[in-house]
Amino acid sequence: MRIITTALFLIKSLTSFAQSFEGQINLIRIIGTDTSRYRYYVKTPNIRIEEIDKKGSVQGFIIMNTIANKVYAVSPVKKAWIDVQKSDEVLVTGKVECIKTKETKLVAGVKCTKWAVKNTKEKIMINYWVANNNFDFFIDHLKLLNRKEKLASYFINLPLNQGFIPLEAQQYSKEAGVKEQLSQQTKTTKVERKTIDMKLFVVPTEYRKFNMDVKI
Repeated sequence: MRIITTALFLIKSLTSFAQSFEGQINLIRIIGTDTSRYRYYVKTPNIRIEEIDKKGSVQGFIIMNTIANKVYAVSPVKKAWIDVQKSDEVLVTGKVECIKTKETKLVAGVKCTKWAVKNTKEKIMINYWVANNNFDFFIDHLKLLNRKEKLASYFINLPLNQGFIPLEAQQYSKEAGVKEQLSQQTKTTKVERKTIDMKLFVVPTEYRKFNMDVKI
């Protein structure tokens, strides 16, 4: 009986561990003196990304489905939304090199490993602090958003990146003979696994649609 109980416990534990991330992630992005705050709600394949102010009020948000390849931008202030089309593919010039180090630290209570990345041609270096806790949504959502920022476009191109997420990143520019300069950084402030209500991924029925040809 003890063997059966132990086996069932192990199966349950492994099943729980293998499940894709569902929950909330808060992060900040700093470029120069500007700080932006974002809140993610994830229930794969659905993702909601809110831009929030210092008081925690939602300024606007994006709803996306990585299987249907749908992205909607929503304005709570204007009570309106638009259907967003994917931008052209972002091309990275030069070779993105990555050293997956053994250096670790905690970010928002999650153990992360440092991935040191550089692109000599574009004169950019990035330190990603990466977690692997079945964050399967992350790469798919980056590809759908197709952002031009190096922090995003470089990470997409790294080998064996599925399931990983950079909870912290610092991007440096490096000119010959000059000390590297920090150009932007992101840092996760909260990671919480919890059940997310599907209502968060639906545009309110009272919001009106704007018919605009908008690309992200």
